[in-house]
Amino acid sequence: MVLTYFEKYEPNPSDTYYQLGLPYGISFSPNSRFLYVGSPRKGVIQYDTHLSNEQIEPKGKRIVFVPAQVRGLQLGPDGKLYIARGMDGYRHISVINKPDLPYPLSELAHAGVDLGVEYFNYGLCLPNFISSYFDPSPLISYQKECEGRSYAFFLEKAADLQAVAWDFSDPASGEANTSAELSPRHQFTGAGEYLVKASLLYSSGVRRELIRKIVIEPQINLELGKDTVLCRGETLSLDVSSIGGVCLWQDGSTSTSYEVTREGVYSVEICKNGCRYTDTLQVFHTDVPTVDLGEDQIICDDKPVLVSAQFPYSSYLWSTAHTTPTLEVSQSGTYAVEVANRCGQSRDTIAILYESAPIIELATEVELCIGDTLRLDASSLYAKSYVWKEAASARILSEQSRVEIIGAGTYEIIATNLHCSSKQTIEVKGVECEKNLYIPNVLTPNGDGANDSFIIKGIAQGKWGLEIFSRQGRSIYQSKAYQNDWAASGLPGGMYFYHLWDPSSKRSYKGWVQILR
Repeated sequence: MVLTYFEKYEPNPSDTYYQLGLPYGISFSPNSRFLYVGSPRKGVIQYDTHLSNEQIEPKGKRIVFVPAQVRGLQLGPDGKLYIARGMDGYRHISVINKPDLPYPLSELAHAGVDLGVEYFNYGLCLPNFISSYFDPSPLISYQKECEGRSYAFFLEKAADLQAVAWDFSDPASGEANTSAELSPRHQFTGAGEYLVKASLLYSSGVRRELIRKIVIEPQINLELGKDTVLCRGETLSLDVSSIGGVCLWQDGSTSTSYEVTREGVYSVEICKNGCRYTDTLQVFHTDVPTVDLGEDQIICDDKPVLVSAQFPYSSYLWSTAHTTPTLEVSQSGTYAVEVANRCGQSRDTIAILYESAPIIELATEVELCIGDTLRLDASSLYAKSYVWKEAASARILSEQSRVEIIGAGTYEIIATNLHCSSKQTIEVKGVECEKNLYIPNVLTPNGDGANDSFIIKGIAQGKWGLEIFSRQGRSIYQSKAYQNDWAASGLPGGMYFYHLWDPSSKRSYKGWVQILR
């Protein structure tokens, strides 16, 4: 056997370590640092591949398993090294529990696995298979995002770790160039090759360094352009040949260019470097704009008017310097707009006149004593004509600003100027009015027969309600059918307040009365 040194990244032999006779089993440790060689005569030998040829003897070579008769070495899926012995009557397989460590830290167990039966005829052999299939050595793996240069790194087969230190070989990223997270994410600053390193510290104290080369391709900038408008008959050429990769357009065609002849949605998908890139463009068709602001308008109130010149895919310029599709108008004037797009332009004007409507200042509800006449006057500064009507019959009562009402009912007044009118409805309620109503404001309840009770003249007794309040607002007397009989019994002298009301007509009076004792 010839043990040869290989440089770290290029498989070029540069130094020969050691020559040995016919081996019985050869295996590397999971971390690839130590090489184990089995010999029928010398037992198991451990070589440290990190040492040079000059250091091999005696430091680099260690006799791990002194008893001879080694018949086979095999690295198991659990990361342990198993040793078959060639002695009749032996029933065990020896095990090196920590083959990543130098002997004797590698923990050799002579009777590691009890087979339960003795074997003969030159001992026991192990099956031949490629141990890398079961290699428990840790690996750097990653997932990349096709948009941008973001990579998510993680370790495979890295159990029992105490710490990990990452170096992304990307100094331009500043503090983000290193990480102590178990599964970090890194955004590379540019295209190129990066040697990503992971320095591992196991709970056992063993250290290990992993390296993986990452190639960052230049970022692909796939842009079909902004959504666009074509005049009818125009065409548009889309070209993605500068990007490379495999193209697929929305209709299944695979050319690097596409000729657009009608409106619709156009998309392309490019596959390159294991990623898919897509972009979409919408194309619209239009014509020379047409605009119609409508007939001139007369506005009879102060509400703003919205004038529209909207036409698809066009720009606007109003005489007011506004550039919106619509214009809100709130004063008289002539307004013009110019509408343009890539196919042509159009122009229109509109005149808007604001005119004040007549103002009617009358109450909407009025009471009229039954048998009396009510005169109403709707004179307005802006009115040129008037019409008074009965609301129910539409009978015209007057064509002047004034009218005389002789009965209850609902009435309408319409006042008009040159173009605008105002209308108001007036509800006239007939009520029975008290003639010669007198409510006293002094009461002297001293028993002399004069002014001893609160006697209200001019009301029908028993049809009116009365409530008396103290100066603090507390109710001290109430009657829903007052009989002119309240005499302030038990109350001290002072000022009190009353509320007198008629439930049928809803008429009421409020005031004060002074009690003198």
